[in-house]
Amino acid sequence: MFARMLVPLDGSPLAEGIMPEVAELARIHGAEVMLLRVALAHTFPGVDATDAQVHAVSHIPHPPLEQLREEMIREAGQALQRRVRRKLRFLPRAKTMVVAGPPFRRIIRYAGEHHVDLIVMGTQGLTGLDRLIMGSTAERVVRTAPCPVVSIRAAA
Repeated sequence: MFARMLVPLDGSPLAEGIMPEVAELARIHGAEVMLLRVALAHTFPGVDATDAQVHAVSHIPHPPLEQLREEMIREAGQALQRRVRRKLRFLPRAKTMVVAGPPFRRIIRYAGEHHVDLIVMGTQGLTGLDRLIMGSTAERVVRTAPCPVVSIRAAA
């Protein structure tokens, strides 16, 4: 039995397309569902605002990187709430949260820290050159997760 399910979402309608399957799994297992949005915190090309050691140099005035990171997390959380609110009514034990950083690392870390029993995530089903170029967060999660992972190919 799975008591705690983690559902990583990337903000796309494609990823949210797995919600009917998530709701059914949660109903069958009586599971608590944690919807996790991992916000990419890049403020400049090649600079990650989640890295405390970053000192960006720019001639354009900008808010401190930590402020940009916090704003990004807040906006991602609001978007997540808006987009899944209708779907959450079918998941009475669901909660949402947003973290920043590299997606597969943050998913794995969150699963371990919160004693997740099952990760349920959508995948685009990329193959060949597309997969080589774009990488596969789902594949990395499957290989390194501290718990079982169900990967559902999202409908286009």
